[in-house]
Amino acid sequence: IVRRPGWAVTPRGDVTDGSSWQSIAMMLVAAHAVVAASVAYLLVRFHRTFARAYLLHWAFAFTALAARLFLEFLPDLVPLPHGWLPRWIVQLAAGYLSVFWLLLGTYEVTTGRPIAAALHRRMVIAIGGTALLTAVLFSWDPGALYQRLALRVGFRHLIEALALGAACLLLVRAAPFRHGFGPRVLGIALGAAA
Repeated sequence: IVRRPGWAVTPRGDVTDGSSWQSIAMMLVAAHAVVAASVAYLLVRFHRTFARAYLLHWAFAFTALAARLFLEFLPDLVPLPHGWLPRWIVQLAAGYLSVFWLLLGTYEVTTGRPIAAALHRRMVIAIGGTALLTAVLFSWDPGALYQRLALRVGFRHLIEALALGAACLLLVRAAPFRHGFGPRVLGIALGAAA
């Protein structure tokens, strides 16, 4: 770490310039987590009213997103060992599951067909294995910072972008949704997020 005058190293090992940017970023992530949890709650309520499977899968997606965001700012609240591996495993699993359930719900709403429960179970197990693998690789080597960053952050962002792009294409190409304004806006939003 290059030390500059006025800069300090936090107990977690992060470099800070003493400004409040880190606390502002933490508050924004916390607000994002609260909004994701609120959307998940609303989707569960809609599922209870309308009994649509895609609403439940979208609720799972937003719950997993809220969990991932909570785990992202958790080290700022509670002192954890630097690079604590169980946090990374659960955070990556929540991130991958959130995009999987978002894509699954979008598939169900555009095609009108659910996927088989056995396939859903196998996909969740495969996603858990992927999260475990990307969290554990290079965790034993303190000098492999960039490799861990590429696997834990870069790969997750790549998967999220591909899934959001696929959800956008599903919505844009679905015949029942070509004429409505809402599905077009949702498709554009998913495409922009990708």
